[in-house]
Amino acid sequence: MKRFMFILLVFLATSTLAKEIQSESKVASATVFRNRAMVVREASVNVSKGQNTIKISEMTSDLLDETVRVSVQGNFRVKILDVNVERQYTIEIQKERIRYMQAKIDSLEELKKAASDQLAILESKKAFVESLKAESVKLENQKMLLEKSTVQDWSNMLGFVDTNLNAIYKDMRKQNQHIKELDEEIAAIQQNMRQTQRDEAKDFKEIFIELDADRAASIVLDISYITQSASWYPTYDARVDIDDQTIELSYYAMVQQSTGEDWQDVDLDFSTAEPLSVKSIPELQRWYLNTRTPALRRSRPSTPSAPSASYPRINVDYTPNFGLANGIGAISGYVRSATDRDPLPGANLSLQGTRLGAASDRNGKFYIANVPMGSYQLDVNVIGYGRQIVKVDVLAKQTASLNITLAEQALEGEAVTVMAERNTFLDQSKSFETGAGSLEKEKAVYTQVEQSELATTFKVPVKSSVPGDNNTHKVTLAIDEMPVSFDYTSIPKKVPAVFLKGKAANTNDYPLLEGNINVFVDNEFVNKTYLKNIVPTDTLELTLGVDNHITVEKNLINKFTENKGLIKGSRKITYEYEIVLKNNRKTEKTIRLYDQLPIPMDEKIKVELIEPDKEMKDLSNDRKLDWTLKIKAGEEKKIPLKYVVEFPQNLSVYGLE
Repeated sequence: MKRFMFILLVFLATSTLAKEIQSESKVASATVFRNRAMVVREASVNVSKGQNTIKISEMTSDLLDETVRVSVQGNFRVKILDVNVERQYTIEIQKERIRYMQAKIDSLEELKKAASDQLAILESKKAFVESLKAESVKLENQKMLLEKSTVQDWSNMLGFVDTNLNAIYKDMRKQNQHIKELDEEIAAIQQNMRQTQRDEAKDFKEIFIELDADRAASIVLDISYITQSASWYPTYDARVDIDDQTIELSYYAMVQQSTGEDWQDVDLDFSTAEPLSVKSIPELQRWYLNTRTPALRRSRPSTPSAPSASYPRINVDYTPNFGLANGIGAISGYVRSATDRDPLPGANLSLQGTRLGAASDRNGKFYIANVPMGSYQLDVNVIGYGRQIVKVDVLAKQTASLNITLAEQALEGEAVTVMAERNTFLDQSKSFETGAGSLEKEKAVYTQVEQSELATTFKVPVKSSVPGDNNTHKVTLAIDEMPVSFDYTSIPKKVPAVFLKGKAANTNDYPLLEGNINVFVDNEFVNKTYLKNIVPTDTLELTLGVDNHITVEKNLINKFTENKGLIKGSRKITYEYEIVLKNNRKTEKTIRLYDQLPIPMDEKIKVELIEPDKEMKDLSNDRKLDWTLKIKAGEEKKIPLKYVVEFPQNLSVYGLE
């Protein structure tokens, strides 16, 4: 009975062991954030009833293990029991493949030796038959001399020789063909071996999913994770039509990813959210005040402080990261307080001499990706703590890991601005054109926009592809046409030109994020500027450059000097100008014209405006002249400007025109 129970328990235990299933997966969707991305892969798996272990291999090594989530599509009664992530290295796989191929070559070489041995045996047989043939001919010749040889004897001898030689030659051809085929197979394996040896060593991750199914079924798993090797930033094209008074704003996402895996035909979203950022409510700590005895300082000449050439000694560990591009490394680590070892969130870290940097998260952790190999000074700064500069060497395909501690400091230091470096280029993406039409037409938005209290998400409606080559690619998010009002400004004293500025309200439900904007006026490129955040209902202002269709010039008509009195007399200088404006546009324009009078710094100097006298009665303290002029299409308008400067003859006056 005990033996039966033992066998039954062993049977039940072995029957419930999880069955490991190797499954392929593909990227189905990706949501790209400003400095990372959430990737969702799909894997179709046939599971058995009971416990199963699903192995998903060839995953990017850059995924964050703690962010992996697994779910089952549909209404299957499947329970996820456990999820584990393991890092693997292709160098071990390469060694195993090379060992296997070498063993295969060795076995083929043995077959080749056997075939060569058979050839040697056949050569011996051939030599024997040919020698036997020669001896038989001698023997038959002797018989013929003695008249003992017959025709039948000759026939039997020749038949024996032919039969055996044919068989031998046939076997020799077969063995030679066999050796040729073995040589070709060996050469192909050797070629594969050389290619395998040349292949660059990489690392990847494997995800092991343990689940329990109530029945055998074919299920689809969704595996999502966060990777830090992806980012996007916005850029814009603004095309202004002066006559129609419209602006066509094209909204693009410049996306790049270096995860080592291509996103092929995926659902692509772009989000302004910040995953993994601090979400908990901060707590107030005790706030202490104390006195501090000032330190005694030796008297020394005051000289500018020079930066020290020495850097604090910090241990740096290096771990392989084969998912990075050639010549590229990364820097990661933690920033903590030197007093209590608590993490310091929000620390600014920047590599001096570059635009690469990062900020520490709630756990004090930071990660600077895509750093070219070389030696750097890592500048670390936190408000309320001392600034520290750390020397770190970045190695290709290695992540440099270091722990940084900062001491508290009563004085607030300078703020360090951290900006990420990005490569800008012109991508050959599809262009979208909208014909001229009424301003009442529906907005041409090419993505579905989801707005929440914390973020905006742009959903691209078509399948998209983003290769993992670390290059920047352009994706069109929206093209919007909106009415624009223009401000025309001219200061002909400085520049004989009329400057144009456009204003348009952001009537969308989503903000326009900060980014570069290319400005075109009437299909001519005029400016490249930087757009700040424009929230809904706020006004977008663009400097559109010089409008060459409206001309302006300031001409000196007359200048004459008049002296009064011989002794203690005065000198009076009269300036007479004419400002000419001409509107070559098809519609009436309103132009703000500016000029100025000199400001006397001595009470003996008098300045009087003669013309225009009516419009400029109340001059400001800076003595600026301001006209608001409406000029019809094709109209030319002349504005007179006349003023007098008077001062004593014995007074030298500087600054006169």
